[in-house]
Amino acid sequence: MSESIFREPLPRTGIVLQQRVWNATPEGKDASRGDFKLIATNEKLWISNVLSIPLSWFVAFEPVGPGFRIRWTNKLTGVEEGATLCVRTFFGYDTARRDELVKQLAELSARARTATPSPAATSPANLRCERCDSTAVTLLDLPKITNFLVYWIHRTDRRLLCAQHAQAAIRANALRNALTGTIGIPGAVVTPLAVWKTAAKLSFGERIALTSLAVLPAVLLLAFVLWGITLNL
Repeated sequence: MSESIFREPLPRTGIVLQQRVWNATPEGKDASRGDFKLIATNEKLWISNVLSIPLSWFVAFEPVGPGFRIRWTNKLTGVEEGATLCVRTFFGYDTARRDELVKQLAELSARARTATPSPAATSPANLRCERCDSTAVTLLDLPKITNFLVYWIHRTDRRLLCAQHAQAAIRANALRNALTGTIGIPGAVVTPLAVWKTAAKLSFGERIALTSLAVLPAVLLLAFVLWGITLNL
């Protein structure tokens, strides 16, 4: 099994920065999609425990409303990507800590860009499937959704996989979301749409079955509510 540059294990040593952050809207406000620890070493930044990015790839750290946006260029695709985050307090936002964090991240990224580059592990020619040694890899961004009543977390799980293992990962991701992402709000609405989109590369029958499984909790809840209403009529 190969190690993906996007899914390196969280570091136990060499940590130079840790900060609890919340997923934010494009305007920098809490998006109600959960929180996680932003962790950095001198070489990498972990955006939750499922996405690691080389610090040398980053091009900007900038305040946006009460939050901040981080942007990087994916060296494998040449496409600029980003995430918007914020630092919460009990009653609002900690913009002072936000400003300090943006400054620290910018300094770490600047140092990483001037450091001696490591071997070209990020070159497409050197990439391997996370599950085998195949060099014919696909970059997948899979939604990872957990929803129970009003508890709601939505993160991105980035994978580098060959075609065979990509199919298995898509199937497992869609099934996981269908089982754990729809027992509440907003998952009852959002998750079936995410499952339908994720399962687009599966057979039509599997796509229908997985989406139906994701819709089932909302249908049962609606039926229960309607049943309760009819009892009171």
